[in-house]
Amino acid sequence: MWLQQEGFIDMVKEWWQSYFISGSPDFILVQKLMNLKKDISNRNRDVYGKVEAKRTKALEELSVLDQTVENRALTQVEKQMVVNLKVELTKLAKAEDISWRQKSRCLWLKEGDMNTRYFQTIANSHKRNNNIEKLKVDNEITHDKDVIKEEILNYYQNLYTESETWRPSANFDDVSRLSSKDREMLEKVFEEEEVHVVVQSSAPDKAPGPDGFTMAFFQKT
Repeated sequence: MWLQQEGFIDMVKEWWQSYFISGSPDFILVQKLMNLKKDISNRNRDVYGKVEAKRTKALEELSVLDQTVENRALTQVEKQMVVNLKVELTKLAKAEDISWRQKSRCLWLKEGDMNTRYFQTIANSHKRNNNIEKLKVDNEITHDKDVIKEEILNYYQNLYTESETWRPSANFDDVSRLSSKDREMLEKVFEEEEVHVVVQSSAPDKAPGPDGFTMAFFQKT
């Protein structure tokens, strides 16, 4: 949601350059991300925390203009206001959608593996969706749970039962081996360009990690 705000990336760069931390590179990175998270949270509270109020105000202004057009034609200024309000509502709706989607993922990351009411609700909903209510057995549709259970059990028992007693033998004496050059390549330290390519090729809109930042954040900053 924050990445949609014009000028946000420049603001992040200013914050990042203002942090002076000593230590190892990984320690500096973690501490800077923690400080950045605080600054972003403060901005979120001051700017995005009023999304609902902004949306309500925009809807009220748009409603007034809709009532006005029933009595008279809108002026050019009022027409432009309608356009601006609709654009603003679209941006707010998109921001709210992104925000709630990420919040739901944060909630799952925080409580998903705990035996909480939230976890039980999610687990039960998955269980309902994965339920097999009917099955075709011998060209007939059956709803009998015992028949369905027995048919599924027989299917997988037959699938994973080995009927052949003979097994092929294998000799690995002549199998190709990695060259010394290939082994060195696999064991060498990752280069900065390799890490950059991996980050840029990752799915941007995924659940945040322990630091709270999505891959989209690192890709754009």
